Amino acid sequence: MFIVLKDIHREPLSIDAALSVGDLEGPGGERMSVRNARLSGEAIREDHGVDLEARLTATVQVLCSRCTEPISLPVDTDVSLRLVPAGGEAPGQEDEARDDDEVRRFEVQDGKADLESIAREQIYLALPLKPICREDCKGLCPVCGVNRNQEACACEAEDIDPRLAPLLQFKQRR
Repeated sequence: MFIVLKDIHREPLSIDAALSVGDLEGPGGERMSVRNARLSGEAIREDHGVDLEARLTATVQVLCSRCTEPISLPVDTDVSLRLVPAGGEAPGQEDEARDDDEVRRFEVQDGKADLESIAREQIYLALPLKPICREDCKGLCPVCGVNRNQEACACEAEDIDPRLAPLLQFKQRR
C-alpha cells in the first residue's frame, strides 16, 4: 500500500491498513516470518513535508538467541516519521531543524511512500538484538548441543575467562 504525498492536503489522511510485510532476514540469515501487521494513524501535510504519526502492530516469528527454539514476539510501536521526496531538501526546512529531524526523516521515491517498506524498517528497529524465549532460558550446551531447557546433559562446563586461558599452561605443568 502506498501514500501519494501530493494527494495529502491540509486535512489529515486517516490510515488503517493491514500490511503484507513478508518475511524478514534475521541477523544469522534465518527467516523471520511477520504476521498480522497493521499500521493505524494519520498523515498530515506540513510545510516541511508530510508527517506520519501511527501505531504499528505485528507478530514476528524469530529464533531464541540462547536455545534456538522458535518464538513469537509481539511488536507494538509508535511510528513518527517525516516523509520527504528522495534526493532533495524538504521545502521550508532550515539547517538547525534538519539535525533534530534527521532521525525521523524517511525519503520516498516518486512521491509515493510504501507503507510496507516503512513497516519493515520499524519492525527491525523494534525487535530486541538478542530475543530470548524466557528470562530463565538455559540455552544450548556448548559441548554436546542439547537444549538445556528440555533435558540435562552430563557435560562438564568449565567457565574459563578467555583472557586467563594462557595461564592454564602453568597450572598443567605441575
